[in-house]
Amino acid sequence: MTELFDYLRDLVGKSILPVEFLGDKACVLNRWLVKSELADDFTDRGIEPHLNPEGELLLPHEFGGSSKEKPESNWRYYISGELYAFYKYNAHNKLFSNDKNKYLYFVNSVYCTKPQDIVVHFHTLQPTPIRIWINGNLVFTSNPNYVIEKAFFMYHFNEGQNIILVERLSWSKDTMPPMGLDTFAIDLKPYSLVVDKEFNNGFLDDKFSWDLYNTYRIVPDRTVFDNEQDISLLVLPKYFKDGNTEEICVSVINSKGEVVSSCNTTTSKKISFRLDKDIKGTFLLKVEGICESKNSEIYVYRGNFEEETESLVRLAEERDDLSEDVIRTLKGLRAIPDVGTNLIKGYVEFINDVMFQLILQNYYEFERFLHLPKGNEKKQIFDVFDSRVMMFKDLGIDGIFIPYSIYLPKGYSKDKDYPLMVYLMFGYGGSTYDDPPIFVNQGDFSDAIALCISARGTLNNDYIHEVNVVKIIAEVADRFDIDRKNIFVTGICNGAIRSINLAMRFPDLFSAVGSFGGTARLDVKNPDYEYIKNLDNTMLYSFCNVDDFTFNSARILYTLKHFKNHKNWIFYNLAHNEYQDLLSSEKLMKEVIKEKRIDYPRSIRYKTYEPIYNKAYWVRIDYMEDLSRTASIEAQIKNENTVEIKTDNIRIFSILINRKAMGLEREVRMYVDGEELELCLDEFSRIIVVKEDGKPKCETVTLSEDCFAKEYNYIGVDENLMGIKQLYFNKCTVVKPDVFKDSKNALAKKLPAVLQNPIKEKNLNYVYNGVYESEADKTLLGQGNFIYVVDLNKTYSEFEPLWKEIGFEFGKSHINYKNNKFTGDYFAMVKCENPFSKGKHALFVVYNSDRAAEELISFLNTFDINSLFYSEAIVYNNGNYYSYRQ
Repeated sequence: MTELFDYLRDLVGKSILPVEFLGDKACVLNRWLVKSELADDFTDRGIEPHLNPEGELLLPHEFGGSSKEKPESNWRYYISGELYAFYKYNAHNKLFSNDKNKYLYFVNSVYCTKPQDIVVHFHTLQPTPIRIWINGNLVFTSNPNYVIEKAFFMYHFNEGQNIILVERLSWSKDTMPPMGLDTFAIDLKPYSLVVDKEFNNGFLDDKFSWDLYNTYRIVPDRTVFDNEQDISLLVLPKYFKDGNTEEICVSVINSKGEVVSSCNTTTSKKISFRLDKDIKGTFLLKVEGICESKNSEIYVYRGNFEEETESLVRLAEERDDLSEDVIRTLKGLRAIPDVGTNLIKGYVEFINDVMFQLILQNYYEFERFLHLPKGNEKKQIFDVFDSRVMMFKDLGIDGIFIPYSIYLPKGYSKDKDYPLMVYLMFGYGGSTYDDPPIFVNQGDFSDAIALCISARGTLNNDYIHEVNVVKIIAEVADRFDIDRKNIFVTGICNGAIRSINLAMRFPDLFSAVGSFGGTARLDVKNPDYEYIKNLDNTMLYSFCNVDDFTFNSARILYTLKHFKNHKNWIFYNLAHNEYQDLLSSEKLMKEVIKEKRIDYPRSIRYKTYEPIYNKAYWVRIDYMEDLSRTASIEAQIKNENTVEIKTDNIRIFSILINRKAMGLEREVRMYVDGEELELCLDEFSRIIVVKEDGKPKCETVTLSEDCFAKEYNYIGVDENLMGIKQLYFNKCTVVKPDVFKDSKNALAKKLPAVLQNPIKEKNLNYVYNGVYESEADKTLLGQGNFIYVVDLNKTYSEFEPLWKEIGFEFGKSHINYKNNKFTGDYFAMVKCENPFSKGKHALFVVYNSDRAAEELISFLNTFDINSLFYSEAIVYNNGNYYSYRQ
């Protein structure tokens, strides 16, 4: 190793182009000398690079017309490409061909004017197997069977030049290279800077430093070993000095708590445990310092993972003392990993270490539970799993689910009330699995229950995911009896956008919102700043990085002007995802949960684009006049006898009255758009206001205290207001005319395709069944919702009584619906109850010309953003649209 690094030091010293960085200040390593080495495979049992100390140092003009082998096998200069230069990520996909398996190498140097500790932050845009050496010491490692997406460690850099070498794997195109493996970043920050409160604004937890000095990084050769394999691993300190090794004890512990094998060894050395074939299941690997009080642990699996975890599910189903939640979790955990490739099932993306550890910890705890005798009472989720668990929200759409994780605080007690902290974190790959802050993942917090849900991708118009995320929050809040004054949300990047937009749609849901590197998602060219006023009664915690590579900090700061209540902190020299790792801390959690929801604000401004998002505190919009426009309401308690309300585009609205809490007398005058109404208020009531011919009329409904609280604190939406969109909220079958089977008409392909996949802006692939009408019997159609494309050349005796009942009649030149008659080109989408299954829905789609069909396809392509789809029926006729609601 010494000879190799002497060679690399000499190589860097000869480079004409700059590859040296100053370690005295924060820097991001994005200039390198690079080359590749061919590899037969990527089996690696050593700690040294597969790099030969040879190769010429090429100048740019020396490989312009050469073969591709010459520049790849020799050293050349690399700097992050123009697109990624500001990102400071190393995106080198165009530098190397992927015709053969290769090790790719990157070398540069860091110059320090004095010896000093420097924090190294390694991160990737997707989980990526990489190894890093500094001055010949292996300081970070991961492999295709145990991938670490991000990591912090600290190295004591020497005065003068320090050589950094990075090795990553490059698969041949025939070996299915995982997506995004061309992108990684390494950030360096002097330790004195990281812990400086001027840099971190006081949000960095003390435990960040404690973790660097007092824990190890355990890297097994794989997460799942078969029972023929030894359990092999490598242990690295998180704080390095040149040549330092530490004496450690490593133990393999089964789910009964028994040590099945152990050894005394040292860090930075390959360790292997040979076990009998019949020793299998989930194991805890525990590392303890012999001379120092350090310890760390991870989980691995040994055996046939697919068969044996399926057996665990069967054992769980056979027990009558387990809740359905436990069984659903065990099934969901199996649905994530493809242990043969270490990829997420259905995605070309490695499973990172954090995700795999949570999966295996849950299996370990369930195996431990199985050793206990059966009880008489149903065991709930946290009777089986200790303090964190991955759970799964079944959407009812072809087996698709939303995974989320719940983390209990240290010393959790059922008798204590806790706030709920919702983390909408971003993820990098094609998956939808949450990426918790470090302190949450470590379970090192005590003040709140943490709920982590993925919020990656462009999710603003994915109403299915949006509504189900809110349902998850409601279910978790109910499970732990969370006070409605104590629900908070925070997010980073896409999670920041999602956090603010969720809060704007559900203004009374969160007591405070935290936003890291993001802001409200508004139309870029015509931003609707009035929409932000929905949060006039909510505190926004904003964290802004002046040189953020994703969001323009000026835009964030400008948008903040439109938030009535906000606190903002400015940062610098911070990589985008370091918000999550350095600032999303327990200190922030303690700060945010000081905020309490205003139960009954004296003034409310609420604006909505879509009818399903319709409630803010004590006002609710029950009927939008025109779905193509926004609706808004302003309500103000002027004094104990006067309430003033202004509306726009609203036919029906309600207000919920808690008379004493709102400081109102029994006799109240309410002014609605200038019109006076006299009210006699009970203690708890709902006032329903209907506008008829521009004049408001009201009805008072007396409520019990319990009914009022349930209605006032409800979390969610009224699914009955979804209109046509309700068809896609659950399992749905699209029925195509038989004439489409052999048709060469483009319409026969385009229309079924868009009907089966109307949501374009989504992060989940919602899979809906598609059949031809000859395959669509009553049993199939009764299994869920269905959408039926009607062939005008056929008769439908099974549906004609239903169509007559709902006032739907049509022919080749006309259509009648609800006593409205249309002639000429038309299409119609009419929703009604599924005649074969009560409680489910049917949608009939009919058109009478190719011109109308093309208009139908264009209309369906606006499904994401067009509020007309919240109608129960839509008729297009000769260039005009007519919508119908109940």
